[in-house]
Amino acid sequence: MNQSRKTLSRIKIQKPLVIYRQITERVRAMILSGELAPGAKLPSTSELATSWGAQVASVHAAMTPLVKEGLLLRYPKKGTFVRERVKAIHQIGIYHPMDITAAPGQDFKRSVQAAMAQLLEAENIMLRVWTDTRPLSEQHLPLERLVRAADNREMQAVVAAGVDGKLLRWLTKLPVITAFFTTQAIPGRITLDYEQAAELYVQSLADKGARSIGIICNLQQPAHTSEFNTSLTANTFYQTFFSAAKRRGLEIQEDWIRSPEYELGGTEFERWGYEQFHAIWKLPKRPEGIAVFPGTSVRGIILAAMECQVKIPEQLHFAFHRNVESSILCPFPASWLVSSGAEVASSLIDQVKRQFDGRAATSILLPLTLQLEGTESSPAHSSIQPKQMPEPMKG
Repeated sequence: MNQSRKTLSRIKIQKPLVIYRQITERVRAMILSGELAPGAKLPSTSELATSWGAQVASVHAAMTPLVKEGLLLRYPKKGTFVRERVKAIHQIGIYHPMDITAAPGQDFKRSVQAAMAQLLEAENIMLRVWTDTRPLSEQHLPLERLVRAADNREMQAVVAAGVDGKLLRWLTKLPVITAFFTTQAIPGRITLDYEQAAELYVQSLADKGARSIGIICNLQQPAHTSEFNTSLTANTFYQTFFSAAKRRGLEIQEDWIRSPEYELGGTEFERWGYEQFHAIWKLPKRPEGIAVFPGTSVRGIILAAMECQVKIPEQLHFAFHRNVESSILCPFPASWLVSSGAEVASSLIDQVKRQFDGRAATSILLPLTLQLEGTESSPAHSSIQPKQMPEPMKG
């Protein structure tokens, strides 16, 4: 330990730069260069904090990414050691909070998993599927068998698509590299460009001649979100939707804005969408256009519109969302915002590789494309490229 203490003491903190990031980068460089050899024991967190003039919490936060990358190994009551670096990724785990093989409304997750398996097979990397069969009431607790596998470094990373809420509390703490497609404002997330989506919804409905619009959206509005969800995505989406409608002089009434008061899960999406459309159509005054986002509730809304014998497009215009790999039977004209599960899969893999190479994960916005009724179904690839977005501020 004397040698590692001497080596680490050479790190000098520069202010006002973010302290924990400086430490992470410097220690990572020392491990990769061999200055800190495999098996070397690091001084305690409190000793390092004193040596660097930093807070203990900052030192702990700095070391956590290095544990996830497989560069450091923490043993309770024994200390932290430099680990022999794995030269290549050989296995990635994908977590699902339910069995997605046949469950309704899980087309997106199936497409992401299929695309990931294909991409990883080309690189001789195994994709291991972790299905959480516990009741929803228990899923806020870590899945013990997944935690054990991560502790034993059976895989180098765990990814998940479409996980929110309490699941991320423990998934983000797994001692391996993690990457998530999620609406929640966590560092390094991958998500759709919700600002662009809101603009496209309003544009498509206005172009059809709708003078009043509503929305059925299973993104919780900020007043209903949980403590863990900082609501940045929902805020951006709803604010953009409302401001875009106002710019075009479109009427919006509160009764036409439908969002859940609790976090939906499992097979709830289609029924929830079905019920929300019926509620709107029973109102004495109805909107001339309805946006539906995301696509998990589309089938329920189509069924409800048919039951209500809505004349489309004479009485109502629809703008839906779907994943390009999903097949949705829609018997009437509608506009579609299209995203791609394959792009999500590719972005998750790239995010894992960035961290495995010692680079920070960067939050990514994936664009959507607007497909009008009667046009050929096509992947959501366009001249619009995925873009990086600012990381949410740590509290």
